[in-house]
Amino acid sequence: MTKTEMLLTLLAEECNETAQRASKAIRFGLDEVQEGQPHNNADRIVYEFNDLVAVTEMLKRKGAYLQ
Repeated sequence: MTKTEMLLTLLAEECNETAQRASKAIRFGLDEVQEGQPHNNADRIVYEFNDLVAVTEMLKRKGAYLQ
């Protein structure tokens, strides 16, 4: 697997994780904290989105020009 392929795989995973967290927030509310978790859904959406942005930036630096 090339570095670009690895980053694209991470991009897909982060998109899915962000979507899953948004879905949980729709069902249970932004303020809900899952058992065993220290953060609410709103915070977790932000964390997942930041991961998504980070992978996008890595792809841009790699030369996989995302617009």
